[in-house]
Amino acid sequence: MLHTGSRKGRKKLTREQAIGRANAKRRRWVRNLLIEKHRGLCHLCGELVDLRDESGPRYATVDHIVPLSKGGVDALANLALAHASCNQRKGARVPSQFDHDDASIGTELAS
Repeated sequence: MLHTGSRKGRKKLTREQAIGRANAKRRRWVRNLLIEKHRGLCHLCGELVDLRDESGPRYATVDHIVPLSKGGVDALANLALAHASCNQRKGARVPSQFDHDDASIGTELAS
């Protein structure tokens, strides 16, 4: 078991819990790095991403530029910032197959 917290009243973590925490930290670090790299703009439509509303269509997600299913790798060079809705619309396509007009975020998505 791994320990976390103060010495008194330490919580014991299983290996799986510790790995889960490490992965969550890595995901946050990658997202923050991409926010800085892309200046807070979705790489698919060019509009600002939302960092507050996790369930909203403009929320910042990490997109694999070349999808894993198309031979892309899970590396920083293949990751970009995208709105949740743009990322979902892109699906397993590469950017050249993606119609950027489909990525416009209208008010119908925000409701």
